[in-house]
Amino acid sequence: MKVATLCYVFRHGQVLLIRGTKKYAPHYGVWNGLGGKVEVGETPEACVRREVAEEGGIILGNVLLLGRMLVSGLGPEPWLVHVFISSDFTGEVEETVDFGWFDLEEVWELPLLEADRRYLLPAVFARAVFSACFVYQHGVLVGGFLAERNNEEELN
Repeated sequence: MKVATLCYVFRHGQVLLIRGTKKYAPHYGVWNGLGGKVEVGETPEACVRREVAEEGGIILGNVLLLGRMLVSGLGPEPWLVHVFISSDFTGEVEETVDFGWFDLEEVWELPLLEADRRYLLPAVFARAVFSACFVYQHGVLVGGFLAERNNEEELN
C-alpha cells in the first residue's frame, strides 16, 4: 500500500488545484489538490507541507486533517491518502494552464475523478471530517462511500 497526502488550499472563496500531467498517473488530465507520496520517516503533515511547497511554491501555516481515504484500482497498489485543508499560507502562486485558483462554483465544470466529484469535494468544501473508501476498475468508480464524522471524534 502506498501512503500519500492531498491538500486543498483555500483563499477568498477559491481553491488551489493542479492538473495531473504525468501520462502514467491515475490522475492524468484531471484536477486535484496538491500532494504526493509520504517518504520513509516522514509524517503525513510533514509530507503535505513539503509537497505543497514543491508543487505550489507556498509555505503552509496551520493545516487541518479532514480525513483519510483508501483508494484502490487506480494503479497496481491501493493508496491510503491523508486529506488536509488550509487557508493559512505565505508566498505567491504562479498560475499556469495546469495550476491555479478556481472559484468553488467553477470546480464542478473541470475534469475530476468521479469519487472526487461525488464524494470527496462536497465533504472538503463543507469542511466535514470523514473517512472514505473508493474502488475503481478500469478507470471507472465501481464502489465507494464517505462517512462524515462528528468534528470532535478522533481520526484513529
